[in-house]
Amino acid sequence: MEVHLRYAHDGRLVFEDRHLLCAVTFPDLSSILREIGFQVVMLEDDTDAIRPWSGASLRAIFVARK
Repeated sequence: MEVHLRYAHDGRLVFEDRHLLCAVTFPDLSSILREIGFQVVMLEDDTDAIRPWSGASLRAIFVARK
């Protein structure tokens, strides 16, 4: 990922980013993160409760700590 921050002539902060996109499954992403040394917790993307990802939902929150 490449990120550029700069101030425009009118003083506004301008944010530009360039990054490659790829498609992976949630289990694949978890595996990739673990392989490079992260501890991974996958959670359901649910505003009512914090609970582990069920494996069926198409929405998840990843918490990765190195």
